[in-house]
Amino acid sequence: MTRIAFARELESASDAIADIALTTIASELAIPKGDLVARILREWLETNAYLPVP
Repeated sequence: MTRIAFARELESASDAIADIALTTIASELAIPKGDLVARILREWLETNAYLPVP
């Protein structure tokens, strides 16, 4: 297996794990996955001073 093929496999696996994790967390919080992603991004941007805090 070449490095490029391994990198693609690893990226694919990590994407699948991230999708499963987001789906699980969203279902536990009873919110849509898209809203969860938006919330995570908003909080990260506010914490790192990229967005004003409302």
